[in-house]
Amino acid sequence: MCRRAWLWGLRLALCGRPEARLPSRNEGELAREGPGSPTSKRAAVFTLAGWGAALAAGLALAPQLPAVSVTDPVRFFPAQAKSRIATARLSELFPGAEAASQIVVVCESVDPVSSILAAREELSALAAKLRQGLEPGAVSAVLAPTDDPVLEGRLVSQDGRAALIVLRLAAGFASEEASTVVGEVEHILSQPLASGRPAFRIEITGDATLGRDYLRAIEEGTRRSALATVMLVALTLLLVYRAPLAAGVSLATLASAIAVASGAVVLAAKLGLPVAFQSRGFLVALVWGVGTDYSLLLFARAREEVVQGLSPAECVAKARRESGPVVVTSALAVVLACALMGFARFGLFAFSGPALAIAVAVTLAAVLGLLPALMRLCGFLLFWPRAVARRRHLERLWPAIARFVVRRPLPVLLGSFAAVAPLAWLGLSTIPSFELELDFPKGSVSEQGFAALVRHFDPAQVSPLTVMLELPASDPGLRTTGALDGLYQLTELLAGEPGIAKVWSVTRPTGEPGLLSRATLRSQLAALSQGLGQARDGAGSLASGLEQARRELERGRSEISAKKGELEAEQKRSLLGAFAPERFEAARRDLDELDDELGRLDRGLGDAVQGALVLEAGVAEGRARLDALGRAPGSSRLLDRLALTPEDLAGSPELERALSHYLSQDSHAARFELQLTAPPNAPASVATAARLESALVTLLPALSFHDARFYLSGPTAITRDLAGYTRDDMARLDHWIVAGVFALLVALLRGATAPVAITALILLSYFASLGALQLLTDAGFWAGIDWKVPFFLFVLLVAIGADYGVFLLGRVREEQRRDSFEAALARALELTGPVVTSCGLVLAGTFATLVLSRIAFLEQVGIGITIGVLLDTCVVRPLLLPAAALLLERWRWG
Repeated sequence: MCRRAWLWGLRLALCGRPEARLPSRNEGELAREGPGSPTSKRAAVFTLAGWGAALAAGLALAPQLPAVSVTDPVRFFPAQAKSRIATARLSELFPGAEAASQIVVVCESVDPVSSILAAREELSALAAKLRQGLEPGAVSAVLAPTDDPVLEGRLVSQDGRAALIVLRLAAGFASEEASTVVGEVEHILSQPLASGRPAFRIEITGDATLGRDYLRAIEEGTRRSALATVMLVALTLLLVYRAPLAAGVSLATLASAIAVASGAVVLAAKLGLPVAFQSRGFLVALVWGVGTDYSLLLFARAREEVVQGLSPAECVAKARRESGPVVVTSALAVVLACALMGFARFGLFAFSGPALAIAVAVTLAAVLGLLPALMRLCGFLLFWPRAVARRRHLERLWPAIARFVVRRPLPVLLGSFAAVAPLAWLGLSTIPSFELELDFPKGSVSEQGFAALVRHFDPAQVSPLTVMLELPASDPGLRTTGALDGLYQLTELLAGEPGIAKVWSVTRPTGEPGLLSRATLRSQLAALSQGLGQARDGAGSLASGLEQARRELERGRSEISAKKGELEAEQKRSLLGAFAPERFEAARRDLDELDDELGRLDRGLGDAVQGALVLEAGVAEGRARLDALGRAPGSSRLLDRLALTPEDLAGSPELERALSHYLSQDSHAARFELQLTAPPNAPASVATAARLESALVTLLPALSFHDARFYLSGPTAITRDLAGYTRDDMARLDHWIVAGVFALLVALLRGATAPVAITALILLSYFASLGALQLLTDAGFWAGIDWKVPFFLFVLLVAIGADYGVFLLGRVREEQRRDSFEAALARALELTGPVVTSCGLVLAGTFATLVLSRIAFLEQVGIGITIGVLLDTCVVRPLLLPAAALLLERWRWG
């Protein structure tokens, strides 16, 4: 008796005297609620039992979500993706050159002056320690600069202050096996070398390290976001309703939805539905965000009925019936948008959307099933203690906004649009970025290692574009002199292409010309021309010397003639000439003989001079003809051919090393590594790859590789495919998603005018959010807008953005049963204003918690949705949408 009196007193305190209220239109229906009604106590108990079983199953399955998620990025690409085919074929033909993932150890000299090669022994010891400490099956190769002179040129920086040790792993990116190897490498590197402390700092990076850090960041970010979201939702519910039990009921409902949704996603994955690991970051935020919105809407409607004096069962039943269609339409918009992502060609989108759709569907079931059951069982205690009446300034705010919008719809529309339009215009011109640094979690080991790497190495050198040429099995192979000549020609042509800084190949193993460049006809003709030039110079010098000797000889003969004259004069003057003339005659004969000999020598020198001049002219003419041959039309292709013999190939150890490194084992495939002038993921590099792909189609037949196939792999080729698939998916699915959401709005609102306005304003919010992200990027918050962000932001904003328009116009439609459109719009804006604003703030705050993930992609999507939801909450829903709806209504009726 006392218990019944206490409950009756509590009911009077909360609702007033039942007989003092006016009976509602649906009261008879509600009063006739039977035990089978969805909101009866018996049905509530059965609902709780069913959800209890689902919760138990969800809690058992949810921990398996990381294990069943797709983490290998190769699986995100369709089987026919060019880069995926190229990677698989390259791994098959060059198993030692391609790895599923790799760890890069960056050794940076401590002394800013000394070279890293001064610690050559320590580098060698470190590489040996890694080889010995790791399982052979886990690591396919450990490459160090001390292993080979060719590797030294690739693994030592140009400034000489850093070196790389590369570990090629058999396990793929972000796999558990690769993460284990990363941990083992960190443990090995933490142990001192036998020689003591090395003279260099050690950092690690590489895609295996990035994958480990990425998974950790998502796990940690998900936990942090969940905790922050729970605190935010609890605080919001307490502030809005000042009812701890209502807050607890909502939190219990959404926590159950999270667990059951996670279990359902795991079950779907086990049945064959791929689930992207990255979707876990969105799943928690999305369930808490939209679930809180739907809960607040249901609570607000139930609260209205409590004030009217209805019983708990009547309040819950009416709230469920009146708000149900709106909630269902809003949830179906999200489910439809996410489910349509499953038709994307790129796996990250296709593997994320269906999982999110399942989670929202479970959330809808929880809000319309579990939440009403809990509300029914709590009865009047749900809103205990009864909240004080709304503050007067809040009572005046929304009616004032409603009157202002109804009285001046055109100025409101134009003013609000002018405030948002600049951001939207900026968003239209946003170009997404594929830069690798956006993938590194902030403060992670892989980010620090990458920063050390780029301080000394060009990323384009570390991550080259690989071109692989493959001949059919019927071909003799690439070790013939003719095939090597073709590879040489192709290397030289690639090296001359714009956008390519350096080429490593079988004919350029060090990246510089030299190994086979001396074997070309052009090089040999140049050597011959140089020799002829030297011969010409020698012949010219000889002619000049002979001419000088001839002049000296003629001077000598002149002196002999003078001596003969002096001799005759002396004979006439001297007594000796009278008494001994024979002595003068003997001297004269000697001078005559000497003069005859000098005359013959002079004639010989004259002939020699003429011969030397003829030789010089002949050599000069021969060199001129050689030079003319080099300049002749069509001679370039001939002169650039290799002049090799099989003996030349067999007698060069250096060439043999290059052949074994850049040719496949069966000699039917060759690879070229291209260092581009731009970063590997830059648009300029993607354009270079596309231009190179087109050029190879015509180059290979011209070089006698008629039946050859070619493949492009590496970060640039992957970026090319990513850009193509993302562009195609957005162009196709964006239209589908907009059309699907529009159809749902038409079905709910029974017309096309209002859905057109809602859809247009959703797109305005999306582009404005994208523009705001661009402003933040320009301010230095990120290196660029991650390429994944525009698509995820579009899907989620279009789906979520429809909610508030549906909440408002759905209430307008309900109020229009009793009043004109203008009065119904004003009344709906008054009634939905506080609750929808609360919903918007909670949803914005929920997605804002994604900044705790330390991953640029999740941060940008979270902040973008936060900005978009706040625009919807503060500008679109209270100002733009009602003004546009009112103007369209007036225009429709003239």
